Amino acid sequence: MKSIHPPSKLKALMLGVLSSLSVYSMAAVTICPAIDGCEFNPSENNSNKIVIAAGQYRNGIPTVEEFKKLFNEDDVPGDKYLRNLTVLNIGYIPESTTLGQQVEFSPNTEIIVDSSFLNNAEYGPFRQDIEYTGVRFNSEKGTTKFVIPKGVHFSLQGQPKELEFGITGVSLDGGYLNSNADFSITAPNSNAYDIGWGTADISNSVINLGKNSDFSTAIYLGGEYDNKEAVTNINNLEIDGAGYGNGGIALAGIGNKNIRANVTNTKINLTNPFSEAFFFNNGGIIDVANSKVQAGIGITLQSTQDYASENIFNIKNSSLTGQNALLGVNDHRYYPADATEDDAIGDADVAALQPFTLTADNSTLAGRVYIDQDPSLAPKITFNLNNGTSWLINGNSVLDELNIHDSTVSFSNDGKFKTLKINGDLTGNNSQFNMNTSLADGKSDKIEIYGQVHGQHRISVSDSRKRPKTPNGQVTLVESEGGDGTFSMMQPYVDAGKYRYFFHQNGNNWILSNDNGAASSGGSHHGPQYEISDFANSLISMRQAASQYIYQMQEPLNTRFMRRKDQSVANNLWLDSNYANNHFDSVGTNDGLATSGFKQKSYSLQLGYDHLLPLGNENNQIYLGGVVGQGHSSVDFYGNYKNGNLKALTAGIYAGWNHTSGWFADAAYRYSHLKASASKMDNTTWHSNSFSADVGKDFSLADKWVVTPKAGMTFGRLSGDAYNSSTTFYRSQLGAAVRTSVALNKITLHPYAGAYWLHDKNSLGHAFVDDSNMRIAGAGNSGLYEAGLGIDFNASNHADLKLDYANGQHTEQKFGINLNYRYSW
Repeated sequence: MKSIHPPSKLKALMLGVLSSLSVYSMAAVTICPAIDGCEFNPSENNSNKIVIAAGQYRNGIPTVEEFKKLFNEDDVPGDKYLRNLTVLNIGYIPESTTLGQQVEFSPNTEIIVDSSFLNNAEYGPFRQDIEYTGVRFNSEKGTTKFVIPKGVHFSLQGQPKELEFGITGVSLDGGYLNSNADFSITAPNSNAYDIGWGTADISNSVINLGKNSDFSTAIYLGGEYDNKEAVTNINNLEIDGAGYGNGGIALAGIGNKNIRANVTNTKINLTNPFSEAFFFNNGGIIDVANSKVQAGIGITLQSTQDYASENIFNIKNSSLTGQNALLGVNDHRYYPADATEDDAIGDADVAALQPFTLTADNSTLAGRVYIDQDPSLAPKITFNLNNGTSWLINGNSVLDELNIHDSTVSFSNDGKFKTLKINGDLTGNNSQFNMNTSLADGKSDKIEIYGQVHGQHRISVSDSRKRPKTPNGQVTLVESEGGDGTFSMMQPYVDAGKYRYFFHQNGNNWILSNDNGAASSGGSHHGPQYEISDFANSLISMRQAASQYIYQMQEPLNTRFMRRKDQSVANNLWLDSNYANNHFDSVGTNDGLATSGFKQKSYSLQLGYDHLLPLGNENNQIYLGGVVGQGHSSVDFYGNYKNGNLKALTAGIYAGWNHTSGWFADAAYRYSHLKASASKMDNTTWHSNSFSADVGKDFSLADKWVVTPKAGMTFGRLSGDAYNSSTTFYRSQLGAAVRTSVALNKITLHPYAGAYWLHDKNSLGHAFVDDSNMRIAGAGNSGLYEAGLGIDFNASNHADLKLDYANGQHTEQKFGINLNYRYSW
């Protein structure tokens, strides 16, 4: 529809204000005439400035008869022209005049436009052919300056929702507008500003679109005049909205290539899921800098039938978040598929004339890109992402070209997988795509490129960690038609269940599979090459490390048992510090995989007390004691597997018997509370209950030498968790030690050395991964070699130092040291 003024009003405006230096002084509340509004006549002094006095200005309500006279008898409702009713007519200033070159509002001015009378059916069917304007600025010459300072407020209200055309707060048709006005809009289908042509500077103000302001827009650039610019400079503006279909800044170029909005230091927050921060219809340019923008849809693009020009959106140092979408194209909620004439979606030839180009520099973008109607009628969509820009995709998206340099595209991790479809080429360098997979389900985010790939691109993958139900899975992350570009994965592999998955090229596509041979050799290998995942490796290796640590924490008691036989003092309080550096080899599981192996550094600090019981005689001694302690063990996996950690609290009791003939026996019960953590493994707690016992005999030789053969065993049970069954462990020990005593002045030295054969249980249960049991191998057989020195400083103070080395089937203890101090009384 075309908008016209009522004939009588148009005549009045033509003869109206040419210029004046006057204050249009009115009462505090002015009701402007319903049909012609408040008009300005030139004052007698013919000055160049018009000042509009402070006060409240409201539109008058026409009578039914006045209203009906706006239309001719042969007019058809909704078929011909819109009638515009304006509250304040700020001139029709013709090109020939030299007067009236500045119009200025005074602060403390309120302009209220209320069209609620249109709810009254008595006004007839032509109610749909009325639009309201609060203030209309019109300068044919285009040099008149219109000023609305801070302190001027517009209220647009009362418009019936069912009527297509609403209220415009400020209309500019020629000239220069500088506005700091605030707006409160509760009327639907309305605009705060309508810039037909001219230049508008809008700054330092707030536009509020209420929850009932459906399809209302803050700033609308119409560009309805050929070869005339419509430029709006927006700075430090806040636009808030809660209505359905609210818009921030809309460009309806209608073929005018000179329509532009420059937006800086601005906040836009539109909360309705169907709202758009920016709107393009048939051409224009929007530049955004240093701003924060959020709406249901970031940008809406419509390509209607009659007019065509390029659509350009530039954003720098800003954020643009579309809760539903970043860009929506030809949304049927604006222009349905069956629309006709001006509202019809353009054909393919029209679409080709109005491409959309988004260029982002150091900015944050969020939302999908969708085409709502026939894709063949959509304009070409190009994204240029530069200089640290990030784009978060929250749904399936489609582009025609993506040029990405030093920037990131991320697929949202919400459990739903998305596809980015690029109909043309992907170009750029140092780009990063953050993608999600569920290798267990064979699903992933995907990039589909129906053109060529150029440049170097990287992919980072986050997997669901669900356990695959079937082996040998793979997913395709990128499909393309070729090109000289490449993709690489930032991490060396992705964990899923028991396998590692590797990234490699497969023809023109890039896939993830658990065959590392394909990744390393480009497919020319013999048979698949599989690697155990971090998750499975951690589950198995940490159980192996826990059993080794339990054995290691028993070493202080073994030292105490040996020295206790040489003592007849009733009470002994001791403190022991123990350290060991163990290595555990890579071992196979029962499904062809092998663990990484690990290096384990273990430390414990234990405090004990024992007492000689009055139950024996001169030939027998019986003692009873207790021990508490804590420790930690770092587990460093070999290869490119991340490390683990064990922490322990332990407590136990022990007892022993020895006879003057040399026979002895010792036993201990120990409880240990273990906390385990490792890569990809949930932090877990295990409990261990163990019992150890040994028996042996001292054989005294000449010159204070003593040989002690001994046999012993430690056995117990380690609790399980969600992925490990509880398991029984044991270690048997058989060997002998030799020792002697050397008295030196005030101290006595007790050097000793020993060698033992150790046998650990070959199986420590299973880890449950991917619906299968993965065997956990034990340490097997090994030899332990030790040497130590006991020192008696006097009857009460004693110390022991012992060094260990062990080597065997699957383990090697590079170094072990045990330092013990004991006080006796």
